[in-house]
Amino acid sequence: MASKKPAPKKKPAEPAPRPSRKAKPKKLGRPPKKPSEKKTAQIRIVLREDQRAAVDRAALASGQTLTAFVLEAIERHITFAKESR
Repeated sequence: MASKKPAPKKKPAEPAPRPSRKAKPKKLGRPPKKPSEKKTAQIRIVLREDQRAAVDRAALASGQTLTAFVLEAIERHITFAKESR
């Protein structure tokens, strides 16, 4: 009897090359603010414990953060002129 040669083994298909991660960096975070929108100035005030507690309670009752509450209170008393740049 004649011997048959075994069929050659098929190589598994090579996966397609993955795109390089360095080609297009992923943007993280929010887009940067315009210079006119950035807040950089600070006001430091010193309060008694009871005053601070009262402000904290009022902010909590209004459903706002302390910063948002204080900024809103200031804006009610002062009209800020927007600078044209």
